[in-house]
Amino acid sequence: MTEETNKEEILQAINEFAGHTEKRFDRLEKDVTELKSDVTELKSDMTLVKATMVTKDYLDDKLADLRENLARDISMKSFPQIT
Repeated sequence: MTEETNKEEILQAINEFAGHTEKRFDRLEKDVTELKSDVTELKSDMTLVKATMVTKDYLDDKLADLRENLARDISMKSFPQIT
């Protein structure tokens, strides 16, 4: 083998390696783009959830109101007012 042949083989190997590396980077770029899209969609969904979510305090207030109404209704049925 001559020195020129060795250089050509080395350059060919480097070129093949660069090609494989480029393909891997292309796949990674595609994956990152998909992940960014997914994260954007998740952020949008989370914003909607936060906007429509019922808080514990709100539920506690509504349950207290319901309890009062039920107690009043039961009391009125058990002890009807005389008019």
